[in-house]
Amino acid sequence: KLLKNYNCYIAGGAITSLFTGKEINDIDVYFKNKSELFDLLYREFEGQYIIYVTKKAITFKLNDNETVQFVYMNYYDTAKDIFNDFDFTVNMGAFDIQKDKFVLREDFLKDNIQKKLVVNTNTAYPLVTATRILKYQLKGYSIDVFELIKLTLTINKLNINSYKKLEEQLGRNVWRKYFKINKRG
Repeated sequence: KLLKNYNCYIAGGAITSLFTGKEINDIDVYFKNKSELFDLLYREFEGQYIIYVTKKAITFKLNDNETVQFVYMNYYDTAKDIFNDFDFTVNMGAFDIQKDKFVLREDFLKDNIQKKLVVNTNTAYPLVTATRILKYQLKGYSIDVFELIKLTLTINKLNINSYKKLEEQLGRNVWRKYFKINKRG
């Protein structure tokens, strides 16, 4: 109800969980433009507890059990535009709040039923995609050699020539966890 007044979408893992009957861990909200995000934050979330802020999103804890993340790394005219940045087809589902309808990529349901990871070679962060494979394998998903090769070739296209660019690709949390970099780092 809260989001109905704003031009935004719920997309990704929450939609996958909804269609596969799994528990929703958090809700990722994407916006059509910056002003919609700012209006929502100002009108609805002023004074709310922020869990964390990154270069890509701001995350709040609602009630005692709901986590909602407002993504601002990009803005999207349509729900399908969001899928261009996603890593696997099994996450390419969205709910367009203004239109009150689900938008699913063509293979979203089939790949979830088969528990098959299919890589999007246009994903914004292919190194993160590589780290997420284990997470999905633990959930029963599999990935074949062809998809691994696609991911490897996508990673190979990255122009990472500094630790800063590597951190941007991995995200701060992964960077610190795996590389144990301190603040001076």
